[in-house]
Amino acid sequence: MEEEYEVKMAQLGKIEANVQQMIRERKQKSQDINDTLNHSKAEADKEMADSQQVLTALKRSVEKCVQEKLKSTEKAADGLIKELGLEIEDLTNISSEVKQLSHTKDHLHLLQTFRSLKDPPPAGTGQRWSSVLRLIRDTEQGDEEAGCPRANAKEVFSVYYGGGERGRGSYL
Repeated sequence: MEEEYEVKMAQLGKIEANVQQMIRERKQKSQDINDTLNHSKAEADKEMADSQQVLTALKRSVEKCVQEKLKSTEKAADGLIKELGLEIEDLTNISSEVKQLSHTKDHLHLLQTFRSLKDPPPAGTGQRWSSVLRLIRDTEQGDEEAGCPRANAKEVFSVYYGGGERGRGSYL
């Protein structure tokens, strides 16, 4: 019995040593998991900050581009509107002269004044008007040649998050 007791005690010592070793291993694994989790959290925070920085820069770039195009379009439209205003004024004057002449009974006066009657200005603004309309459409749709692409959020995110040809890293 004494011998068996000693054998069992030795076995208990080995079991205790094994259990203590398993506890240490599991604590180490737990610590490794926590370290990995903390590292993952830090990486996620960094990616979020990078994403925010990229999106902010993209937003600024698009806003600047759109504002420049809008300013250019407004300038062209303002010039054309002023020109059209002058043409309307000229046409109104001609219309008044034509109305006055159409009511005259003096044949000589009609013939003399008719020669000096100004011809209406040619419709030369049509070409420029088309250009202004094209500028307005380009502003609405984006103009890739001018460096102002129009992209929806889904396209931006798919490229940014690796759905496009370039991965996230090439934009940072």
